[in-house]
Amino acid sequence: MVHVLLPGEIGLVRATEAVGQVNVEDLDFFTGRKYSAALVEREKGRCFYCLRSIDAGTCVLDHAMPQVNGGGHSYRNVVASCHECNSRKQGQEAGDFCRDLYRRSVLSASEFEERMASLHDLREERLMPAIS
Repeated sequence: MVHVLLPGEIGLVRATEAVGQVNVEDLDFFTGRKYSAALVEREKGRCFYCLRSIDAGTCVLDHAMPQVNGGGHSYRNVVASCHECNSRKQGQEAGDFCRDLYRRSVLSASEFEERMASLHDLREERLMPAIS
């Protein structure tokens, strides 16, 4: 006769999460640029603001809501942008900056509406990057 024990029934063994599962809510998307490729992929290889082509090696990570206004490092607030937009935006909120791009004719009316919809989707957790 054999008595089989489950891992939880063995005193020194503790249950752990399945290997490979990552809780995206707990990740810091800004510090260390570890997830910049995932953010660029989420943005379809374009600057979140002006829609210029970018890549993971040269993009700048930006807080849609500036940190001074309470913006954090989650995927709901960190976007991939080009250097020019990051420099021009500075401490502005993303929506205000997109309006400025539209007023300066950097964005067309349809592009502006698309950017505002993307910003709304970002805040509503509908633009989650793929993390492997």
